[in-house]
Amino acid sequence: MTSTLPTEALGDSTPGVAGRVWGFVRRRPAATVAGAFVLLLVVMAVFAPLLAPYDPYAQDLLARLQPPSSVHWLGTDDYGRDVLSRLIYGARISLQASLQAVALALVLGLPLGVIAGYSGGWVDTVLTRIMDALMSAPSLVLAITIVAVLGSGITNAMLAVGLVMAPRFFRVARASTMDVRGDTYIEASVALGCTTSRTIVRHILPNVMPPIVLVISVSLGTAVAAEASLSFLGLGSKAPAASWGSMLSTAASNMQLAPYLVWPPGVMIFLTVLAFTYLGDGVRRALTRSRNGSN
Repeated sequence: MTSTLPTEALGDSTPGVAGRVWGFVRRRPAATVAGAFVLLLVVMAVFAPLLAPYDPYAQDLLARLQPPSSVHWLGTDDYGRDVLSRLIYGARISLQASLQAVALALVLGLPLGVIAGYSGGWVDTVLTRIMDALMSAPSLVLAITIVAVLGSGITNAMLAVGLVMAPRFFRVARASTMDVRGDTYIEASVALGCTTSRTIVRHILPNVMPPIVLVISVSLGTAVAAEASLSFLGLGSKAPAASWGSMLSTAASNMQLAPYLVWPPGVMIFLTVLAFTYLGDGVRRALTRSRNGSN
């Protein structure tokens, strides 16, 4: 006679992928700190109206260019606006802009890379040449050119940045697809009559995603820096938007009178790019380990 035991009695405590990812990232201090910082940015962006001590757009010319004090912790800019409030609202603009750019790059680069890597032949050649042409031009120059054609503004700026970053996703997806397309389980899937779309979704994409996760995270940081660069040049966020790039532009114009203005946005841009890089590397390692452990 056979008997069945409850799952709990069998000690089935195998964690899911999400649990293993979290456990692996938690064991890496750098990734944990990076994740905490990114979470802080998200909280700042979502709850900016509650966290900002002042209206970031309220001008007070009598209080312009005041150094940090108990009233204005990070001082005021050349229009008397509170720098801390604008820094908090700047997190919303930076994260929203970076998500737009990376989403566009992912939508363009990932499927085209998988198609090129899986199909090969003339399809691979044509798509690769197009992406190589995009990558041959300096990224910032190409983005500025696209913005000049489409017009300035945060949406057009992020559209330009997304187009510039798409070849990164294409190349990683293509290389990962080519690595696994000749494996036995892929050939078995085709021999059993699986359609191309099913083979790609069920077998190709799970192997492509770990390196893509790293590219997403690094690209988020790159997009933040790109948005700040374009806004600094006046091609991104329009005044009086509280963008870290426009805050840097204001600081550059008042460097002699108020050198303290350059530090808040500069430090935030640097830490954000660094945090996305470390977080992406930690998550990629966790996904790779969880996938290998499940095989």
